Amino acid sequence: MVSLFFCSSWLIFCIFIHVFYTTRICTTRIIFYMEPTNKPFSLRQRLKSFVFAGRGIVSFFASEHNALVHLLATVCVISMGFWLSISEIQWALVVLAIAMVFAAEIFNTAIEKLADEQTREYSPRIKIIKDLSAAAVLITALGAAIVGLIVFLPPLIDKF
Repeated sequence: MVSLFFCSSWLIFCIFIHVFYTTRICTTRIIFYMEPTNKPFSLRQRLKSFVFAGRGIVSFFASEHNALVHLLATVCVISMGFWLSISEIQWALVVLAIAMVFAAEIFNTAIEKLADEQTREYSPRIKIIKDLSAAAVLITALGAAIVGLIVFLPPLIDKF
């Protein structure tokens, strides 16, 4: 079941890449904005990027109600994992599912905030963009729920 999920995800990704490269959304538009930097490598600058990422995480939890819902679900799932003594592979699946949901929610938040900066007025195009990013979170959460059922249901049935 899990391999079917990963295969379908890979297929969707490949279709997206094919459509991306064969339409007018060409990579040349992106390359023009990616100017090469002549700055030397700096460990201090790399460490600063972790500080910026940390600020983003704090901002995410401070401003998004869904983040707190996901955090509560995460605490419940981790507690259940310890209670049921799941295996290392199962822990890896659970942690990956949790990380994917949080990443999707953060991407969704970033897209929504960027769209709000573009215009404060109603725009059908921006509505579609926001709906698509919310759909990505929903699909990720559903995938995480399926992983949760696969991991937790058999030990729960054995316990009771």
